[in-house]
Amino acid sequence: MNRSGPDDAETPGSERKARPALDELVTKLYNDGWETIGKAGHQWYKYKFRRQVDQSVSGNTSTVSSPGRAETKMQWLKKSLDAIEQKDYHEAISASGNVIQLDPNDAKAYYIRGIAYFRVAELEKAVADFDRAIELDPKDAGSYIERGFAYTLLSKYERALLDYDRAIQLDAKDARAYSMRGLVYLEILEDYQKALADYDRVIQLDPTHLESYKNRGLTYYMLDQADKALADYARVIHLDPNDAEIYYMRGNVYSGILEDDQKAFADYDRTIQLDPAYAKAYFKRGYIYFQREQYEKAFADLDRAIQLDPTYTEVYYVRGLFYIKLDQPEKALADLDRTIQGDPENDAAYYQRGFAYIGLKQYEKALADFEHAIELNPSNTGAQRGREVRAIASNFSNSL
Repeated sequence: MNRSGPDDAETPGSERKARPALDELVTKLYNDGWETIGKAGHQWYKYKFRRQVDQSVSGNTSTVSSPGRAETKMQWLKKSLDAIEQKDYHEAISASGNVIQLDPNDAKAYYIRGIAYFRVAELEKAVADFDRAIELDPKDAGSYIERGFAYTLLSKYERALLDYDRAIQLDAKDARAYSMRGLVYLEILEDYQKALADYDRVIQLDPTHLESYKNRGLTYYMLDQADKALADYARVIHLDPNDAEIYYMRGNVYSGILEDDQKAFADYDRTIQLDPAYAKAYFKRGYIYFQREQYEKAFADLDRAIQLDPTYTEVYYVRGLFYIKLDQPEKALADLDRTIQGDPENDAAYYQRGFAYIGLKQYEKALADFEHAIELNPSNTGAQRGREVRAIASNFSNSL
């Protein structure tokens, strides 16, 4: 079997840089990333009007109550805040809705309900509530930031940037706006210098905010500035040595830029120790095992990655590539079929499957895959060479 073809392909899991999905990053930031920012954090409402609400309820200063109920407007507002803090978002929607029924011009109630809608993934409703909150209180930076969150997840990035910009104009010390704007610059626009500037500002405002060190490190990683990326990751490890993700990210620097697979392996190993369900770390460690010709361990890690995430298309691709290199075309074919099923625009998968078909002496199918790979990516020179290999193999087989 001709081995030159598969070896020429780009192999995910080695030098290719892995970038977290935007939705995953946004959700992580929103749910977990602001605990250390204090007054600039996602519990802004606590500091902005929580004390006012609590004092009003304890003093029973509000005279407005719901028909047939003893609760005042401020009591309903307090219930909505309590529900947000307890992550009972449907109760928060209900309680803040009662506030709005009593007072349709209460910006705080729309703001709180918008947060609750965001948390239950009803993003259009969240935007509508933040729209109303901004209409009632156009100088409140928090509503622009929250609406920017929603626009980001709705892939309305220009609108999101406008909201983050406006929030910064209103409150230049609110770290959330800089961090979310930096994320759009990093992941969508790939404007790494602007992303760095925003993360620098977040860290200036809160030197202990781990997610911003991670994202600034990721930005340096995309710029091939390994030393600076490692410095940021070291800071995270110093602040939280049990953060599984940071070892994975550092392992990518060692593997993807410095080509130090020994250190990369140690970091992926540490990630798995801290989080045995971290599929990406098994994938990367399995790749290194294969390079070391420890095939049993390599396939065990890749199998585990797929068990943890059956939709992890890149693992099927790499495992299929490994099967081709080990002259196991039937197993390779199954994995590459699964790759194409999950990513039908992946020209490399068609190219590799063409070699699996050659190994099975199914030359017409091989040619069809090479042709399709070229159709998807005319610069795929490997597929062009694959057509030649197919012709040679077919002619050799016919001469026997």
